[in-house]
This record gives sequence, structure tokens and C-alpha cells, in this order.
Amino acid sequence: MKKNALDLTIRFVGPPAEGEAVRFDEFINFCQSIYKALGEIERCVAPDSKKLIYRVVGLEIGSAGATLSPQRPKRGPDRRKDVMTTFRETCRSLQRMEKKLDPRIDRDAFEAVRKVGIPLRKGTTIDEKRAIQIDGIYLTSDFLATLDKVLDEVDTSYGSVSGVLEDVRTHNRSEFVIYPNLHNESIKCTFDESLIDFETIRAAIRRTVTVYGRMHYSHTKPFPIRVDVEAGGLEIHPLDEDLPSLNSMAGRMTHNDIDSVALVRAIRDQYD
Repeated sequence: MKKNALDLTIRFVGPPAEGEAVRFDEFINFCQSIYKALGEIERCVAPDSKKLIYRVVGLEIGSAGATLSPQRPKRGPDRRKDVMTTFRETCRSLQRMEKKLDPRIDRDAFEAVRKVGIPLRKGTTIDEKRAIQIDGIYLTSDFLATLDKVLDEVDTSYGSVSGVLEDVRTHNRSEFVIYPNLHNESIKCTFDESLIDFETIRAAIRRTVTVYGRMHYSHTKPFPIRVDVEAGGLEIHPLDEDLPSLNSMAGRMTHNDIDSVALVRAIRDQYD
């Protein structure tokens, strides 16, 4: 079958000492890591589309390979080209150790992509090493080294950051995501449910909040990539309609009937 431009060919080559044959459990783990990485890339570049379904349209034996074909969604926008191109280009850029990467890809997505290359760490001699190909791109230790650098945290400090709270996640983890007003990249906030009431977090969904705690930074991002929220470290800002207007504050402050000119002179004289 002729390969479609959207199709993705993956290949896992076993160690030469075993005739490049691939262990079944390793191939399963490899396929799962590819599927997870594609899903994370899709989340970053096409959050408005339904999750893509992939069909296997080609298989190879010996060194195990497969060709995956993303299926056109029955409803909603068709973002297959963006997802597949971004995945390929990300793998290529990481292998070439390029510093400029797609700014839409967040830490969770990079961590998923790194797991694709985990088999490359196995084996100590050439005869024991595995090999991975993504659409003809051979992944090597350079691929993993670039990802290690991207994901490396260069600094941590205590502080605060504000943004709109979204995406509360409690399945196997306790975290929520905020989006600062100055940029569109999310900041993951982890919390201890014994220290912060979950109902308080749920009440803050789609509200502007300030979180306080240990902030983790990456050398590739100007804002923290994660905040470990401390006890009581979630402040919910009031809604705009709940804030007092300037008109409603007129006449609230009095100074014993001193006219405005005299009041200004009195304040100014304090600093002369």
C-alpha cells in the first residue's frame, strides 16, 4: 500500500546480538509510548479537536515496524496534518539538538516524547543496543540528551504567580493548571489535598487566582513551569462586578471638612 503523506512509520530494531529481533514486551511498551506522545502533541497543537484514532496500515517483521494512519474525524476540525507534522519535526529537531522548538509543546508533552527513546538507554555494548526510527529519522543518544536539557530545571524559588485557573486533575495526581494573562502557556500547580480544600479549588475554576509556593523554572521558559502550592497558598481574586466603582467610592473619605486645596497643601507640607 502506498504511504499517505499523513502516515507515520515507526521502527524498533532489536540488539544485533539477537539478530535485531524485538522482544514482544518491549515492542508493546514502544507502541504505547508512541501513542502517548502523539496524544500529548495533539493536546498541545489541537486542543479543540476530538482525539485522533490511528489505524495500522503496514507491519514489518524482524526489526518490528508499523505504519500508523490517522483517521479523519467524523466531526469537528481536521487537525491531522498539524499533529503529525509537529510530531515529526519535534523528533527531528530534538535529534539534531536544535534549540528552537515549537513553543506550543509543554513539559508534559516533552516528557511523553522522551519515553519514546527510553529503549535507547538499554544495553552497554553495541551488540546489546536497540535502535529507533521515526519516519526514517534515526534516534540516538543526542535525542535523549536534548530532551534532558529541555526538561532540566535550572532553578527553584519561593514566590507567587497569577492567572486563570483551569483543568483540575485529580486522577492519580492532585494538580490544576493556570494560564497567566501575559502568555498562553499553562503552568502546572501541584497541591496536597490535606492542606488545600478541594472545594476551594473547584470554586476557583475559571477565576483569576494567585498561587504561592515553590516555583520551578526551566532555562527555556520565562515563567515557572510548575508551582508546588503551599498550605493556604491559593488566593481567589474577586470578580470584576464585585469590585467597587470609583463613583461608589465618592464621598467615602472625609477630612473634617477641609477643602481639597488645603488638604493637598497639608499633605505636601509633610514632605517639605
